[in-house]
Amino acid sequence: MLNSLFYDNDAVAKQMLHPIPNFFWRWNPFPKLNITENLMKMEQNATGRDIGSIINANFSTTLFSISMKSYDPPMHTAEHILNQTMVRMFGCERSFSSHIETKKSKCDYHFDRALSPVEESDLAAAINAVIAGRWDISEKMITLEEAQFRFNLNRLPEDHGEGIRIISVGDYDHCPCIGPHVRNTAEIGQFELVSSSYSEGVLRIRFRLK
Repeated sequence: MLNSLFYDNDAVAKQMLHPIPNFFWRWNPFPKLNITENLMKMEQNATGRDIGSIINANFSTTLFSISMKSYDPPMHTAEHILNQTMVRMFGCERSFSSHIETKKSKCDYHFDRALSPVEESDLAAAINAVIAGRWDISEKMITLEEAQFRFNLNRLPEDHGEGIRIISVGDYDHCPCIGPHVRNTAEIGQFELVSSSYSEGVLRIRFRLK
Protein backbone atom coordinates (compact mmCIF):
# COMPACT_ATOMS: atom_id res chain seq x y z
CA MET A 1 0.00 0.00 0.00
CA LEU A 2 2.77 2.42 0.88
CA ASN A 3 4.38 2.02 -2.52
CA SER A 4 1.68 4.22 -4.05
CA LEU A 5 3.06 7.21 -2.17
CA PHE A 6 6.01 7.27 -4.52
CA TYR A 7 3.67 8.22 -7.36
CA ASP A 8 2.46 11.71 -8.15
CA ASN A 9 -0.89 10.78 -9.69
CA ASP A 10 -3.45 8.01 -9.51
CA ALA A 11 -2.97 6.87 -13.13
CA VAL A 12 0.68 6.11 -12.46
CA ALA A 13 -0.12 4.61 -9.07
CA LYS A 14 -2.21 1.95 -10.82
CA GLN A 15 0.90 0.83 -12.73
CA MET A 16 3.22 0.70 -9.73
CA LEU A 17 5.70 -2.06 -8.98
CA HIS A 18 3.43 -3.86 -6.50
CA PRO A 19 -0.13 -3.12 -7.64
CA ILE A 20 -3.03 -2.75 -5.26
CA PRO A 21 -5.83 -5.31 -5.78
CA ASN A 22 -8.28 -4.26 -8.47
CA PHE A 23 -11.18 -4.06 -6.03
CA PHE A 24 -9.61 -1.01 -4.42
CA TRP A 25 -9.97 1.08 -7.57
CA ARG A 26 -13.72 0.30 -7.66
CA TRP A 27 -14.29 0.88 -3.95
CA ASN A 28 -13.57 4.27 -2.45
CA PRO A 29 -13.83 4.19 1.38
CA PHE A 30 -13.24 7.94 1.57
CA PRO A 31 -15.05 9.38 -1.48
CA LYS A 32 -13.90 12.97 -0.94
CA LEU A 33 -10.25 11.93 -1.25
CA ASN A 34 -8.32 10.84 -4.33
CA ILE A 35 -6.75 7.39 -4.58
CA THR A 36 -3.37 8.32 -3.14
CA GLU A 37 -4.97 10.16 -0.22
CA ASN A 38 -7.18 7.12 0.36
CA LEU A 39 -4.15 4.86 0.65
CA MET A 40 -2.61 7.21 3.20
CA LYS A 41 -5.84 7.35 5.21
CA MET A 42 -6.31 3.57 5.18
CA GLU A 43 -2.72 2.98 6.28
CA GLN A 44 -3.12 5.43 9.16
CA ASN A 45 -6.38 3.81 10.24
CA ALA A 46 -4.87 0.32 10.08
CA THR A 47 -1.55 1.01 11.77
CA GLY A 48 -1.88 4.30 13.62
CA ARG A 49 1.36 5.43 11.97
CA ASP A 50 2.13 8.81 10.52
CA ILE A 51 3.10 7.78 7.02
CA GLY A 52 4.53 11.14 6.04
CA SER A 53 7.78 9.28 6.63
CA ILE A 54 8.78 5.61 6.89
CA ILE A 55 11.39 4.26 9.23
CA ASN A 56 13.56 1.78 7.31
CA ALA A 57 16.80 0.25 8.62
CA ASN A 58 17.31 3.03 11.19
CA PHE A 59 16.84 5.92 8.77
CA SER A 60 13.79 7.84 7.62
CA THR A 61 12.87 9.01 4.17
CA THR A 62 10.23 11.64 3.55
CA LEU A 63 8.08 10.31 0.75
CA PHE A 64 6.53 13.65 -0.06
CA SER A 65 9.94 15.09 -0.99
CA ILE A 66 10.18 12.66 -3.91
CA SER A 67 8.73 13.78 -7.24
CA MET A 68 7.84 10.60 -9.14
CA LYS A 69 8.51 10.62 -12.87
CA SER A 70 5.50 9.60 -14.96
CA TYR A 71 7.42 7.26 -17.27
CA ASP A 72 5.83 4.37 -19.13
CA PRO A 73 6.80 1.35 -16.95
CA PRO A 74 7.79 -1.09 -19.77
CA MET A 75 9.81 1.60 -21.55
CA HIS A 76 11.46 2.70 -18.34
CA THR A 77 12.54 -0.84 -17.41
CA ALA A 78 13.81 -1.33 -20.97
CA GLU A 79 15.91 1.81 -20.51
CA HIS A 80 17.54 0.29 -17.42
CA ILE A 81 18.37 -2.88 -19.36
CA LEU A 82 19.71 -0.86 -22.29
CA ASN A 83 21.96 1.13 -19.97
CA GLN A 84 23.42 -1.94 -18.29
CA THR A 85 23.93 -3.65 -21.63
CA MET A 86 25.78 -0.61 -22.97
CA VAL A 87 28.03 -0.67 -19.90
CA ARG A 88 28.76 -4.38 -20.33
CA MET A 89 29.24 -4.39 -24.10
CA PHE A 90 31.14 -1.14 -24.61
CA GLY A 91 32.51 -0.16 -21.20
CA CYS A 92 30.79 3.23 -21.28
CA GLU A 93 28.75 4.93 -18.56
CA ARG A 94 24.98 4.81 -18.34
CA SER A 95 23.11 7.39 -20.41
CA PHE A 96 23.56 10.97 -19.24
CA SER A 97 20.30 12.05 -20.86
CA SER A 98 17.14 10.25 -21.90
CA HIS A 99 13.66 10.92 -23.23
CA ILE A 100 11.29 8.07 -22.37
CA GLU A 101 7.91 7.92 -24.09
CA THR A 102 5.37 5.18 -24.70
CA LYS A 103 5.80 5.01 -28.50
CA LYS A 104 9.52 5.70 -28.92
CA SER A 105 12.39 6.65 -26.61
CA LYS A 106 16.00 7.76 -26.87
CA CYS A 107 19.11 7.68 -24.70
CA ASP A 108 22.32 9.67 -25.07
CA TYR A 109 25.76 8.32 -24.12
CA HIS A 110 29.21 9.83 -23.91
CA PHE A 111 30.94 7.80 -26.62
CA ASP A 112 33.82 8.01 -29.08
CA ARG A 113 32.30 6.72 -32.31
CA ALA A 114 29.22 5.51 -34.14
CA LEU A 115 27.91 1.95 -33.80
CA SER A 116 28.19 -0.39 -36.76
CA PRO A 117 25.07 -2.20 -38.04
CA VAL A 118 26.44 -5.43 -36.54
CA GLU A 119 26.90 -3.75 -33.16
CA GLU A 120 23.36 -2.37 -33.28
CA SER A 121 22.03 -5.85 -34.02
CA ASP A 122 24.13 -7.45 -31.26
CA LEU A 123 23.02 -4.81 -28.76
CA ALA A 124 19.33 -5.39 -29.50
CA ALA A 125 19.81 -9.17 -29.33
CA ALA A 126 21.53 -8.92 -25.95
CA ILE A 127 18.73 -6.74 -24.55
CA ASN A 128 16.04 -9.11 -25.83
CA ALA A 129 17.90 -12.03 -24.26
CA VAL A 130 17.67 -10.28 -20.88
CA ILE A 131 13.97 -9.55 -21.41
CA ALA A 132 13.36 -13.19 -22.33
CA GLY A 133 15.02 -14.25 -19.08
CA ARG A 134 11.85 -13.25 -17.21
CA TRP A 135 13.76 -11.39 -14.50
CA ASP A 136 11.73 -10.08 -11.57
CA ILE A 137 11.98 -6.36 -10.87
CA SER A 138 12.45 -5.46 -7.21
CA GLU A 139 13.03 -2.34 -5.17
CA LYS A 140 14.65 -1.51 -1.85
CA MET A 141 15.66 1.58 0.08
CA ILE A 142 19.24 2.22 1.13
CA THR A 143 20.91 5.10 2.94
CA LEU A 144 22.21 8.08 1.00
CA GLU A 145 25.71 7.31 2.29
CA GLU A 146 25.61 3.76 0.91
CA ALA A 147 24.16 4.94 -2.39
CA GLN A 148 26.90 7.55 -2.81
CA PHE A 149 29.49 4.81 -2.33
CA ARG A 150 27.89 2.34 -4.77
CA PHE A 151 26.19 4.44 -7.46
CA ASN A 152 26.37 7.58 -9.57
CA LEU A 153 23.60 9.82 -8.24
CA ASN A 154 24.00 12.67 -10.73
CA ARG A 155 20.60 12.10 -12.36
CA LEU A 156 18.57 11.97 -9.16
CA PRO A 157 16.53 15.09 -8.27
CA GLU A 158 18.04 17.41 -5.69
CA ASP A 159 15.23 16.70 -3.21
CA HIS A 160 15.87 12.93 -3.15
CA GLY A 161 16.05 12.83 0.66
CA GLU A 162 18.19 10.59 2.85
CA GLY A 163 16.74 7.31 1.60
CA ILE A 164 17.55 6.21 -1.96
CA ARG A 165 15.32 3.78 -3.87
CA ILE A 166 17.24 1.10 -5.79
CA ILE A 167 15.57 -0.77 -8.65
CA SER A 168 16.97 -4.21 -9.49
CA VAL A 169 16.36 -6.14 -12.71
CA GLY A 170 17.08 -9.58 -11.29
CA ASP A 171 20.83 -9.89 -10.85
CA TYR A 172 21.46 -8.06 -14.13
CA ASP A 173 21.12 -4.41 -13.15
CA HIS A 174 20.87 -2.30 -10.00
CA CYS A 175 20.24 1.43 -10.27
CA PRO A 176 18.92 4.36 -8.19
CA CYS A 177 15.54 5.35 -9.60
CA ILE A 178 12.33 7.17 -8.69
CA GLY A 179 10.28 6.00 -11.69
CA PRO A 180 7.63 3.28 -12.21
CA HIS A 181 8.59 -0.17 -13.50
CA VAL A 182 7.05 -3.47 -14.56
CA ARG A 183 7.09 -6.41 -12.16
CA ASN A 184 8.85 -8.81 -14.54
CA THR A 185 10.79 -8.38 -17.78
CA ALA A 186 8.20 -10.60 -19.47
CA GLU A 187 5.87 -7.57 -19.38
CA ILE A 188 8.19 -5.43 -21.53
CA GLY A 189 7.69 -6.97 -24.96
CA GLN A 190 10.32 -7.03 -27.70
CA PHE A 191 13.01 -4.36 -27.80
CA GLU A 192 13.66 -2.80 -31.22
CA LEU A 193 16.65 -0.54 -31.83
CA VAL A 194 15.18 1.92 -34.32
CA SER A 195 18.39 3.80 -35.09
CA SER A 196 21.57 5.24 -33.63
CA SER A 197 23.58 8.33 -34.51
CA TYR A 198 26.84 9.89 -33.41
CA SER A 199 27.90 13.53 -33.20
CA GLU A 200 30.55 15.39 -31.21
CA GLY A 201 31.13 12.73 -28.58
CA VAL A 202 27.49 11.76 -28.10
CA LEU A 203 25.92 8.49 -29.20
CA ARG A 204 22.12 8.61 -29.40
CA ILE A 205 20.13 5.36 -29.40
CA ARG A 206 16.46 5.41 -30.39
CA PHE A 207 14.28 2.45 -29.50
CA ARG A 208 10.73 1.22 -29.16
CA LEU A 209 8.88 -1.82 -27.87
CA LYS A 210 6.73 -4.23 -29.85
